[in-house]
Amino acid sequence: MQLTDMYSTLETRTSGKSIPSSLGKQVTVVGRVSQLGGSNLKLVTHDDKTITVKFSSSSSLPTQDSIVEVIGTVLPDQTIQSTAYLIFEEDFDLTMYDEAMKLVDKLPIFK
Repeated sequence: MQLTDMYSTLETRTSGKSIPSSLGKQVTVVGRVSQLGGSNLKLVTHDDKTITVKFSSSSSLPTQDSIVEVIGTVLPDQTIQSTAYLIFEEDFDLTMYDEAMKLVDKLPIFK
């Protein structure tokens, strides 16, 4: 198996600006929780775009201002239906993460 084959089976690590081109795809996105409401939350992504993330239950949502990595499917309304999430430590640096993602985007393997 080639490395490119392995990456094609994984969810795509994406930015807020790439959500519209990811409809129907499984994605991973990182950001800060800016608003909670029912079983949804607003997430400000590492590239400063606000997206809505939907959860199947509101019983175990991340808290306001926490930094999370969300894995889910991009729906036709450009929201993400979450299948899993991970809460990062308080000292996680979103600006540094954004810089790392810009470098990764330049690598030919991810084109």
